[in-house]
Amino acid sequence: MGLLVGVLSGLAAVFYRWLIGFVQEGFFGGVENPFTAVVLAPGWRRILMPALGGLLVGLAAKFLLMKEGASHG
Repeated sequence: MGLLVGVLSGLAAVFYRWLIGFVQEGFFGGVENPFTAVVLAPGWRRILMPALGGLLVGLAAKFLLMKEGASHG
């Protein structure tokens, strides 16, 4: 059982790293250093990238992590 959990966790980590590379390639093209790509990116893209990230995290938190009827305060 432990071996299965370890293998699945490792595969999930590899997939997550691949997904990060895929998104970076989509936003930055073939630039080696993402920080250089941000400096060279147009202003609208500098605002769009963190806004989309926040939107995705917010949607994931709302629909995947929140229990029905549960809320803060």
